[in-house]
Amino acid sequence: MQDTNWLGFKYSTKSETNLHDTNLTKTDLFRANLIDTSLSNADLRGANLTRASLTRADLKGSLLHEAHCLTHTQMLRI
Repeated sequence: MQDTNWLGFKYSTKSETNLHDTNLTKTDLFRANLIDTSLSNADLRGANLTRASLTRADLKGSLLHEAHCLTHTQMLRI
């Protein structure tokens, strides 16, 4: 599993980034800005997506089982 602190996703801006096929299991994406980011086929199982901005993000084929707090996540036009 990747060191999520090293990746620096919490509070980060990674807009227009290619993260497809990435293992982000249990990653803390709290308030991360992932606008227009490709997350297709990414493993987001158990990830913390609380208040993450995923506007126009590509989540096709991604695993979101047990992802936290999708209700407060901005997922406009996905």
